[in-house]
Amino acid sequence: MNYQHLSAYGLSKEIQEMAVSDDFLFLARVTLQQRDFFLIETEEGAISAQVSGKFIYEAIEETSFPVVGDWVLVKHTDDTHEKGTIVKVLPRKSFLKRKAPGPKEMIQAIASNIDTILICMSMDLDFNLRRLERYLSIVWNSGARPVVVLTKSDLAVDYERQLLETEQICLGAEVLTCSNQSETGYDELLPYIMSRKTYALIGSSGVGKSSIINYFLGEEFFATNGLRKDHRGKHTTTSRQMVLSPYGALVIDTPGMREIQIESIELDASFSDIEDLGKTCKFRDCTHTVEPGCSVKLAVDEKLLDSSRLKNYHKMKRELNRTAENTRKNLLQHKTKK
Repeated sequence: MNYQHLSAYGLSKEIQEMAVSDDFLFLARVTLQQRDFFLIETEEGAISAQVSGKFIYEAIEETSFPVVGDWVLVKHTDDTHEKGTIVKVLPRKSFLKRKAPGPKEMIQAIASNIDTILICMSMDLDFNLRRLERYLSIVWNSGARPVVVLTKSDLAVDYERQLLETEQICLGAEVLTCSNQSETGYDELLPYIMSRKTYALIGSSGVGKSSIINYFLGEEFFATNGLRKDHRGKHTTTSRQMVLSPYGALVIDTPGMREIQIESIELDASFSDIEDLGKTCKFRDCTHTVEPGCSVKLAVDEKLLDSSRLKNYHKMKRELNRTAENTRKNLLQHKTKK
């Protein structure tokens, strides 16, 4: 089958090969998610869809359900072909997720099959390096490429210092700056927006994600209505949506995330400096806390490593350990009930 329309939505040869050849099923990509309602793009155009009852029954976990960016197999539910039923989610090449806010050990799926994720953080009141480290951790572990965008550069408390501090922790990720008011620096983002590639923007509410997306789309697709007194945009994204830009790129806007709780991920990529220093510690299982001959603690003492960065590393490690222990307990309880 000639997928000319879906090719514009990033359809690859690999996805085509995974799609089952069936007269009653067709290929589509999820472009909008609002609770259990989905808007999907098919070869014939956009239709609404929901998951099948069988899908719900057989779903292993919450992350098994479709999210924006997913490639899915669908069947029509009526003769008008304006509604569909999702019966299968195809394997994801990347998957952005986080631990859902709250005490329960639940994972919140955000989006999938993303090539590059723009982590947006403003240089005024929202500037927080420790939170940025958390963003970097979930992005590196998603399988997508991270790019950090420091927004509202015209409102920076100390532009040069903030830029330097950001670059020091964004190991392996590029850092760009822009002003949402004057759009200065927006043109530097364009080389990252390539045809048939998928991009997602994440960050706290009000940091200017929607303003950047509007620039990419060449129109005010998401209303921003200026700034409030606290420098935050009035528009707040409440759902996840993927839009095809005039450049041919697919752009996903996501609701603001101020609280970034991590789940079972590795910290090697986002804290590669600490991991590399740890390789020269006296003890192979060094925890970088009280052991003698610790290269990481020595780097802190010699001002080569920020002590607050190490503190955040330990904090995130503890969170991962708690999550792993709670998951183990839940599995044991589940087996006992059986």
